[in-house]
Amino acid sequence: METTKKRIEILQKQIKPLQETQNIISKEDCFLFESIKKIKINKQELLDLFENDNKEYRQKVKNFLSKEEFQERPEIIQMNSDEQQDWVFKNLLKILEQKFLLGKDIKEDPLKYFAFFESFSSNSSSLGMKFSINYSFFTW
Repeated sequence: METTKKRIEILQKQIKPLQETQNIISKEDCFLFESIKKIKINKQELLDLFENDNKEYRQKVKNFLSKEEFQERPEIIQMNSDEQQDWVFKNLLKILEQKFLLGKDIKEDPLKYFAFFESFSSNSSSLGMKFSINYSFFTW
């Protein structure tokens, strides 16, 4: 209990200055904000930095997952939980049928295993999370 109270106090001390500056400085007046807006980002360099292995494999996974049926859409959120589970299950089966990943890849080719889930999650974070949890639990 005492430790929790100390943690809350520390968080409050960290948050208070942020709250105060937000009331005083607008985004337009902030030098840092203006500087950040001027930065030119080379997206390909960032991709190369973060996706530095299995590039062809990653692209193959992304191309497959870019199909409309795998995209999260507003109507999916409006489904009841049984319908959502059914949608997720059908899509996960389609992905498994492509054999992008095999159970043995966890031990034999861990870079491929991580590349798959990184590519998957960059396309559909919700579906990627569900798949990675279920796949990881049941393939060991």
